[in-house]
Amino acid sequence: MFGYLPATGELVRLQRPDQPVASQATVDFDSHDLYVVRDNVIYQWHLTINLSADTTVKSRVRVEERPITAAPQGTSFFTGLTESADGNYLSAGLKYKNSDKQDIVAVDVRTGAIQTLLAGWTGISHVQFNKYNPYLLRFSHSPQRMWYIDVRQPGVAHPLHRQEPGELVTHEDWWVNNQMTFCGAYRKEHSHVKVIDLASQTVRIIGAGSWWEGGEPVELSQYNWWHASGARNGRWVATDNWHGHIAIIDARTTHLRLLSTGHRPYGDVGTEHPHVGWAPDSRSVEFTSHKRGNPDVVITYLPEAWNDPFLPVKKLK
Repeated sequence: MFGYLPATGELVRLQRPDQPVASQATVDFDSHDLYVVRDNVIYQWHLTINLSADTTVKSRVRVEERPITAAPQGTSFFTGLTESADGNYLSAGLKYKNSDKQDIVAVDVRTGAIQTLLAGWTGISHVQFNKYNPYLLRFSHSPQRMWYIDVRQPGVAHPLHRQEPGELVTHEDWWVNNQMTFCGAYRKEHSHVKVIDLASQTVRIIGAGSWWEGGEPVELSQYNWWHASGARNGRWVATDNWHGHIAIIDARTTHLRLLSTGHRPYGDVGTEHPHVGWAPDSRSVEFTSHKRGNPDVVITYLPEAWNDPFLPVKKLK
């Protein structure tokens, strides 16, 4: 597990070489503490960061570790951790040994107590607490992709979007005002960036994809979107595609501006897609880039001029 210090450009290894690898990490929005899983135990890592003003001297990062809870006997944690908006709980998935049954649980950060929110389902993925509302948690399941749980009503799962046969729905992410971004459409290789409102169940397109008769997948995939993530300030939605194009959508106007291109070799199944996400201050995005032949982590800052919602749109070439 590594960290990056933007102020100095340093990479920091947060684990000793002799430790088993920690994974499934999430970061507390306020304290910047890390929560990780190692050897089937959830830990809290409290970080103390001392930045060096001298570029010839390394900064120092101290990690204080506290075990929160171990997975119950006969189970293991299998989804990435996420934190509730109030910081009181972590979401996790539990899978059972010698069984395909899975549970979604909430773990009390302070006491380690485990509360079952949904039990005995199969094919669960993308478990995610709402980043703004402490009571809501979403997950994916097949064939109906989008579901949510109100933690005040454990055991009850609500379908969020009635997915039609043949409809693509993928990569959901909570956004402001109980909205969720996701990608999808109805034709092969066609995918818009969409927003769904939880209260009204209304879906709208905020970043349109493109489709034309006879278009080859390699062409169509340059103008369609696979992943989306909304900024915390509610102003922007970032999106990416299979060619590694990174675009920013202005939520005020739906103008789509291209931020960077060519970060993934199209058709190479051995590479990750960018999976673009936001910094907490909504001023920069981070994503995976294969431009140098490695799965590098890249941070790109939005131009200040983009705060003008009527700046001319830069078109894809």
